[in-house]
Amino acid sequence: MSHCTSGKDRTGVITAAILKSFGISNELIVKEYLLSDGVEGARPIKRALEGFGSINHYLKGDLCTKLTRKLIDSK
Repeated sequence: MSHCTSGKDRTGVITAAILKSFGISNELIVKEYLLSDGVEGARPIKRALEGFGSINHYLKGDLCTKLTRKLIDSK
């Protein structure tokens, strides 16, 4: 048994937030999440995605969002 079984979920949620901020669909985020070792279902990531609501609102004022917007605008 792993000493940090919840780490995969925290990492998955952070990754989902980043992907969502780039406009990636929820369906693709869930599909990618399910490829992770040790993941036993889509429920945790689907709940996280629902909790984000509007990703721009969720991350408003956050440094990550500002950096993400700079990257998008520079393309």
